[in-house]
Amino acid sequence: MAVGLAKVLTTGSPMSVVINGRPRSIWLLFAGNGIYHPAGFAPTYRTQLDDGLLDVRAVEAGTPLARTRLLLAVLTGTLHSSRVLTTAQVRRLDLEVLRGEPHFAYDGEVTHATYRRLVLDKIPKAVTLYRPADQDQWLR
Repeated sequence: MAVGLAKVLTTGSPMSVVINGRPRSIWLLFAGNGIYHPAGFAPTYRTQLDDGLLDVRAVEAGTPLARTRLLLAVLTGTLHSSRVLTTAQVRRLDLEVLRGEPHFAYDGEVTHATYRRLVLDKIPKAVTLYRPADQDQWLR
């Protein structure tokens, strides 16, 4: 992951965006359905999908030495407390790319976008989840 991140950071350029009405300069943005764990750059699991929230994580480009700080934080496992990573849990994400070529990934598949604005919205309790019953309880 660190090698891939280093390659992207050395060859890429930050994007100027507006996120929920606030202008930002970012290297990357992650928006996930539900709150992901653990905190930091590589979220791996969720405890629920129907919480009505999006987990948003952005790597800021405006911080001095942002690329170096990001790479060091990833290598040392301290990204969750780094100033280059901004996190938020929101019901709606309105993203507009002002400058830079927009590339979006859906479920890990990168696509070249022809549009510059993306809105993600979440309705609480809109997902029905099915799971096996506990072994010592009857199905309800």
